[in-house]
Amino acid sequence: MEKSAKARVLWEELRALEERAMTARFGGRKPYSRRKVAVEAGGDPKTLGNGLNRWLSDDWGTATTPAPQSEAQLLAVVEVWCRWSGEAFVRGRWATLLDEAQPVGARAAAERARASASTGTGADPLDRAVEDLAGVVRAELRDELDGLQVNRPYPLHVCGRAAPKDDVLGMYRRTPAGRLVILGEPGSGKSVLALRLAQRLIEDHGPGAPVPVVLALRTWHEPSIGWRQWVADTLAERYPTLRRQRNGDITLARELVDRDRILPVLDGLDELPAQLRATVVKQLPGDGPVVVTSTAEGYTAAVEAAGPIPAVTEIPLGEVDDRELARYLPRSSRADWSPVVGPSVSRDPAAAAVREALRSPLMIALARDVHRADPSGLLKVAADGGSAAVKHHLLDAFVPAVYSEELREPQKKRRRGSREWHTRDEEDRETTRRYVRVLAGLAADERSGGVLAWWRLYATVPRGFRALAIGALYLFTGLVAAALAQVVFSWTGDSGTNVLLGSLPVVAVAAAIGAHRGLGDTASPAPAHVRLRFRGRTAKVLRESLMVFLLAKISLFLVKAVATATGQRAVLAMAVVISWGLGLAIAGSYMLRQFLEAPLRLEAVPSTPATLAAARHSLFLTSGIALFSTALGLGVVAGAAFHSARWTSAVVAFAVPLRLATAVLSTAYGRFCLVTRPYFALTGRLPWPLVDFLDDAACRGVLRPIGPVYVFHHDLLLRVLLDGSPPSRSDAAGRGAAPNGPA
Repeated sequence: MEKSAKARVLWEELRALEERAMTARFGGRKPYSRRKVAVEAGGDPKTLGNGLNRWLSDDWGTATTPAPQSEAQLLAVVEVWCRWSGEAFVRGRWATLLDEAQPVGARAAAERARASASTGTGADPLDRAVEDLAGVVRAELRDELDGLQVNRPYPLHVCGRAAPKDDVLGMYRRTPAGRLVILGEPGSGKSVLALRLAQRLIEDHGPGAPVPVVLALRTWHEPSIGWRQWVADTLAERYPTLRRQRNGDITLARELVDRDRILPVLDGLDELPAQLRATVVKQLPGDGPVVVTSTAEGYTAAVEAAGPIPAVTEIPLGEVDDRELARYLPRSSRADWSPVVGPSVSRDPAAAAVREALRSPLMIALARDVHRADPSGLLKVAADGGSAAVKHHLLDAFVPAVYSEELREPQKKRRRGSREWHTRDEEDRETTRRYVRVLAGLAADERSGGVLAWWRLYATVPRGFRALAIGALYLFTGLVAAALAQVVFSWTGDSGTNVLLGSLPVVAVAAAIGAHRGLGDTASPAPAHVRLRFRGRTAKVLRESLMVFLLAKISLFLVKAVATATGQRAVLAMAVVISWGLGLAIAGSYMLRQFLEAPLRLEAVPSTPATLAAARHSLFLTSGIALFSTALGLGVVAGAAFHSARWTSAVVAFAVPLRLATAVLSTAYGRFCLVTRPYFALTGRLPWPLVDFLDDAACRGVLRPIGPVYVFHHDLLLRVLLDGSPPSRSDAAGRGAAPNGPA
């Protein structure tokens, strides 16, 4: 709550009334819970119940003030308590207490909202868009924090001396211009604090206030586009209703940004490559509210290179002290934490080493999850190796611990896949641990760019397997094409000509070309989506299509040479016809794809499923274009050359499967399905439902989704999985400097 006498009066009055209502319920042998109170008050049991927990926290320092829009809900709750305790409900008295407890700005916003409602104003579409966005963001933040188990049992106090009592909203309101930089070491809780701040701001959101939106700076890999356009693009992709245009070509998302109706909460400045940090700092808004999180080293280096960010307040996060440990851990589980954090063990060297290791929210959360049954094992680890051994033990045991239990309900809400990787025996544990170690290796592989993106994993598949898989696909497709051509030829009345045998040289050449392509092609194309693009591109696309036609026309040169040398005139004639037809087909396919398809702007894509959906649509479009252009191009050329429906049909039937295979392998989704997933599944390195496994790992806190890619939730965990040793602070800062953008 705001630290005012009026706010404290309201808090004490509400707690006293609840105590009387609770006593009356228990005296009548009736159950009592705040969720039941919320139901009786006509509110959502989860939302209003959690609100009561925040408003009536046991600690006055961490309690929050009900927002103006919560007045009706709280008054309904008070009415329920009065009814249960047998007291008269005096609405005017409670409404006055509630209004006086509000900050001046919140009371003014509430007055504006009431005036707007009474006069029928405030119907501006932009205002409606802001309110709709606030509702969606509010639900997202609640689910995100629930999934991270931040409130289990309550948010840790991490703000340190700069913000006593962990009053995150008060900390932000004390900044002169609403411009805040949260600094902390890896694992210090700065990202979670940013989420909590955004949640508190959205709970107190009133008319005219900006909507806080948490954005991962790691996805801003092209700062040249400007921060306003990046924020607008991200909003438009994440919330489709903001894509519609207003005032000409300006999207609703861009208008919200331009009118300062969005409060950007920019997480992870230190996670950007070192060469981009200074550029991003220069691009940050010079005025208006903004929140940035970073390690101290990353922020200092960026500011030294780019100059200070104007008018910001820097808040360094402190370590968690012994008093908070003794309060938090016993409430986090049913285990007995007294041998570790109890007052009677203050002189025990092993307990002191454990407490020294548990100075950050990361380590405390690991201890809570790993030793939920018996924390005394930490004392033995500390006695053998000190605080460093405790940290290593917690990081090493984290993966088996989180996979040993089923996902909790808040975590399931974040899940997009259908399968859950809950280990039930030792074999399951070893398999899952192997999978996670493979992910760690892929995340550290330069070929994957330091992130886990499904389309980038193609580059990590060994060349030999790529050559074998693509060559085998072309061989199989070629045999199918030859058999189909033979069937079509036979249906037209000629069963004596062996088209299948005559096509085998072409099939062999196609398989060899495919294998060579697999050896040499080391990068997978980025996902694309269907989008019309004609303006200003026609001349360029036509020139490029002509070059593609010439290159495609000479693609069967080897077949022509062999046919000429062996005297197979029929094969030579067929190769000449097919080369012309393929030239037209491939050039036409290229031209159509250039006009109808565009690469995804990955910095603005909200999730991995979004990239998969767009890539699947692109695959269907590419396949359709390939079928259409091949049938049309080859059909016209073969018909003009042979003057025979029989041969024309056979040529088209032979070419279509091969062209379809080529088209599929030219897309990111096709390579993922035909090469990447089979390799990892057949070698046992990763499960076949690979994307579902990544999603499950993110729900368990092993990975963290950043737009369309995944990264390990903590670099400390990644290092332990790679080589068994946690990185130093300088190592962690160095990893943040690696080029690891999602594009």
